[in-house]
Parts: sequence; structure tokens; C-alpha cells
Amino acid sequence: MFDQLRNKFLSRRALNAYTAGDYQTALTLFKELRDKSPSQAGHGHNIALCYLGMGMYEEAEPLLLQELEQFGDHFPRIRALGDLYYAWGKREKAGEYYRRAIEDSPEEEGVRQLELRIQICGSEDGFARAQEAAARYQEGNELLASDKPDEALDAFSEAVQLDPSNVQAMNNYATMLMNHRKDVDQAVSYFEKALALHNIPAIRLNIQRAAEFQAEQEKKRKKGRN
Repeated sequence: MFDQLRNKFLSRRALNAYTAGDYQTALTLFKELRDKSPSQAGHGHNIALCYLGMGMYEEAEPLLLQELEQFGDHFPRIRALGDLYYAWGKREKAGEYYRRAIEDSPEEEGVRQLELRIQICGSEDGFARAQEAAARYQEGNELLASDKPDEALDAFSEAVQLDPSNVQAMNNYATMLMNHRKDVDQAVSYFEKALALHNIPAIRLNIQRAAEFQAEQEKKRKKGRN
């Protein structure tokens, strides 16, 4: 009983760290969970996602392939391989696994994003632009961390224009529009575009925050007229 509770606690901590982008902490915790239950499906997958987030593609690949071979076709496993090869710059493999993912589970969440990525993978020029978008997205994050919001906003904007499937760049761009430029209407339009591609809880939360921000702005306008 105690072990089960501890594992649930570790799993929650690992997922929270991963969601927050603290991949190193998440990696350590997921490895601890795998050591406790080495034959359980999902541990290798989660470790691989941490490596993917850290840009350690060679470390992620064998873990994802092993999970796929050991536990069989499953949309998140196949999609993760597509995401890996997309980020790694392996155009043909990315397109192959994205097609396999859709064929396996055409009703799964995020399929619209994968359909767009399959189109991008079908074009050498389009895929090259997507690689440039990934670099600009990373640069935007670094600029933001260096307290250069205007430059970060420009980098995220370019990333979105270069790769319209890059939901993370779209979400960051919309967040900057809302928080830095105070352009909530424009921010909401990009949040909604991102959500239409992939229904991610963080984006839904940002739309809720935008609605609250708009309500507060309207309240201030009404107060100013009185």
C-alpha cells in the first residue's frame, strides 16, 4: 500500500515537472519509477519524452522504438516517434510515423496538427522552414529568459509564420501578445488556432485567462466612463 502511494506521488511530481518544462527533474523521477517497475509500459516512453524535450534525440529514439516493439501500436507511442523525427530533422521518417499514427487512431486528439505536419513533411522546402521555425522558437525562449520581450515576441512570430503546425510557438506568441502587448483579441485568435490543432490543457487555460483579462479591461472602461 505504501509503495503504491509513493509511486503515485512520484508519478504526479514527474508529470508536474515535465509539464513545467523541468525535464531534468522529470527524467530523474521517471527513471526512479522505471527502476521500481521495469516491465511496466509507459516508463520508457516518458523518459524518452524528457530526452526529446532536452533535444537528446539519440537517447530518445531507442526507448520509443523499444516500447513500440514491446507493447505494440498505440497512438501516443507512434505519434511520439513522429515528433522525435520531426524535431530531429528526419523528414521522411517523421511523415511515416505521423501517417501511421493517424491510421491507427484517426479520432485521437491532435490529429489535425499531424495532418498539417504530413503536408509539411511532403515538401523539402516546407520542412526546411519548419526546422528554421524550431530554431526561432528556441531563440525566443532564450530571449524571454534574458528579459528581452520585444525580441522574443518577434522570434515567436517568425516561428509561427514559418511553421503553422508549431503549437508551442503559437501558444508562446499569443501569451506574449496578451501579457506584453496587451493585445488580447489578437492573442485569443492565436490561442484558438493552436487549440484547433491540438486541444492542450495549457492552451485552454490561457484562453480562460484571456477571457478574464478582457472582462477586467471592460470593467475598467465602464468605471472610467462613470
